[in-house]
Amino acid sequence: MSIRAAAQCLSVRQGELFAWLSARGWISTHPETNAWAACDAVIERGWLATRRKTIGYQRYVFQALVTPLGLAELSNHVLTADDGKRAKQRPQAQQCGGFGGVKEC
Repeated sequence: MSIRAAAQCLSVRQGELFAWLSARGWISTHPETNAWAACDAVIERGWLATRRKTIGYQRYVFQALVTPLGLAELSNHVLTADDGKRAKQRPQAQQCGGFGGVKEC
């Protein structure tokens, strides 16, 4: 799922999630395209994946995607953040779109 969809599932603002992921080294901007890219260590852990997205004839960018395992990891850290900026209780039965179906957050 996209980072935007993950933010909606976790009930956090998209900008906050991008900032959190960037600050902790999960994602970084690609120097040539300025698009967000998943870092190798996080891909190896199975928390993020990368998709090649075509945006025109012979043009493409890589897009960082959150895996179900990554969504679970994010729900443990983002919703109970140590920094005190955002401390929320985890939603009980919130449904969010996942890979090919509806997953519980």
